[in-house]
Amino acid sequence: MLHDNFTVILVEPQGPINVGSVCRVMMNFGFKNLRLVNPCKNYSSLQARKMALNAQHLLIDAKVFNTLSEALADCHVAFGTTRRFGKYRKNFFTPEFAGEAFAKVDDDMRCSLVLGREDNGLTTEELTLCQHFITIPTDDGFPSMNLSHALGVLLYEIAKAMKKRVVNQSIETAIITTQINDGNNLTNQESYTTEASTKETKPPATIIAEASTKETKPPATIIAEASTKETKPPATIIAEAFAKETKSTATIYALEQMYEHTKKALCEIEFLDPQNPDHLLRTFRNIFGRAGLTERDVRIIRGLMSKIEWVNSQRNK
Repeated sequence: MLHDNFTVILVEPQGPINVGSVCRVMMNFGFKNLRLVNPCKNYSSLQARKMALNAQHLLIDAKVFNTLSEALADCHVAFGTTRRFGKYRKNFFTPEFAGEAFAKVDDDMRCSLVLGREDNGLTTEELTLCQHFITIPTDDGFPSMNLSHALGVLLYEIAKAMKKRVVNQSIETAIITTQINDGNNLTNQESYTTEASTKETKPPATIIAEASTKETKPPATIIAEASTKETKPPATIIAEAFAKETKSTATIYALEQMYEHTKKALCEIEFLDPQNPDHLLRTFRNIFGRAGLTERDVRIIRGLMSKIEWVNSQRNK
């Protein structure tokens, strides 16, 4: 993951001091993208700017959204933070393992870390928009953390994991380069030795005779050979191009559109309970969230839902 593709999202932050502190912590670890969902009216006040210190430009450049779904629309992966456990909230990351998970994300994917309100955190509906959950194992006697403090713990682990990944990649590259160079040097040495030991010196008369007897193909033969070269049939060319299709990970906006389509189609055939469709739909979210769907995957699933809707409409005629 690249620093530029990482975003911190605060949902309804209630105090300007906390927002300013968040900006400062983000700059401490080299992250610059901040998004605010329905923040307090004075989030960029003098108090916030004083707390941000040299990170005031993050406060100025922060993007404001009305809802979390809008803030996540162009992201590919979202990690939501929570202290609450339940049947819909499983497979939590600790900060350390969350950092490693962020570091492993492809560089061209946009990731977000979502933090909720200072008093109540994220709602179940907001966590539903996230593919992964993070919890900080604090003491049960006083589990609640200050917003910027919690973010500091998480960003430390993320930055540490990212640096570790860069170092490991550099070491791997150096090892591979050394092995290739050593192999090339050995091959060159063997080649020079073999050529030197087997090189035969021919007399001038022999060289001239061999040159004069070399076979020259007539133009007609050359054209005939060129025309008989194997060409791939169109079906093969199309299949190969299809196989090389870039596997772009679907954005959260595309996923949410797919989930809404799925809910509508499965409610129509009464697979989902119209009174509580999200109960079972969360299972689909968990399955697809773990799979990391591509844009093509989303198109196929939506095509299936459209077919279900069509068949059901024909059945009801």
